[in-house]
Amino acid sequence: MKDLERLLQDMLGPEVKLLESSTFSSGMAFPIHNVTWEQHGVQTQGVLKRYPPGFEEHFFRESWALGHLNELGVAVPDLLGAFQDNSGSSVLMELIEGRPIMEVLSGSDQTLWLERFVKQLIQIHQIEAKQTPQSILLSESAFESLISRFDRPFQKEHQQTFDWLRKQDVQSVTRVLLHQDYHPWNVLLTPENQLVVLDWDWSTGDPRQDVAWTRLILQKSQQPELCEAFTAQYGQQNPESTDHLEVFDVLAHLRWLQLLEQPSAKSKSTPEIQRWIEQLKQESFQRILEISGIPMAKNKPPSPE
Repeated sequence: MKDLERLLQDMLGPEVKLLESSTFSSGMAFPIHNVTWEQHGVQTQGVLKRYPPGFEEHFFRESWALGHLNELGVAVPDLLGAFQDNSGSSVLMELIEGRPIMEVLSGSDQTLWLERFVKQLIQIHQIEAKQTPQSILLSESAFESLISRFDRPFQKEHQQTFDWLRKQDVQSVTRVLLHQDYHPWNVLLTPENQLVVLDWDWSTGDPRQDVAWTRLILQKSQQPELCEAFTAQYGQQNPESTDHLEVFDVLAHLRWLQLLEQPSAKSKSTPEIQRWIEQLKQESFQRILEISGIPMAKNKPPSPE
């Protein structure tokens, strides 16, 4: 991998000099750096995210979001530079000074901040798919496209659950921009009380996808009361997008279970982490059973004789 100074020079110009760098602790499978550089006598601080080969679509989605969403009314870090070559892809963005909104959602003013947290999500969903460079055919409903995104082996493994999903009478609403990982740790509250949204591996589809995913993250973060408060607040602000939410809960848990099968999720996993993940998996199995009536343990097709 190229050194950080060379990457900055590729993005900003040969006169850039790297002054300082450190790595953010992150759950992602690749490093994110806090970098300070000098150019024409001016010092600037930013965040450099590096995508290894194979993550080109992730790079494209994040760089597009950082370059366009501020103009569309959603506060995100400014895009400062982007670069791609055979060794990978890099995005350089503005460093946002702030703290996760989770810190105030657990305080005495929870209702006020929860209202803003939900309002920000609804603002994201006001951006229609046609305003994005999305590549999914619009003739396919958002609900159908969500099911089709699951890997075929995963669908076959859990065929009964997917058959149940296809039988649900879910009417798709307008296809919109989805964050895909909207939760209180990905939304920063700045000293000016602005909400800035991070980590844009976005997609397009039904807004209930985002709602169900936020619910899942809060549940698995041992925040059941906040999960219910979030759901109630979302229902107050956008009641037409809460129908069949339990179906989208099943989809969210299936998405989470599929993510656990990816190599990046299995790397650097200790026995303790594996036991914790297994417990969370059982919670997902139980939630799917409660909603669909289908036991996940009996979901696999019979083995050939």
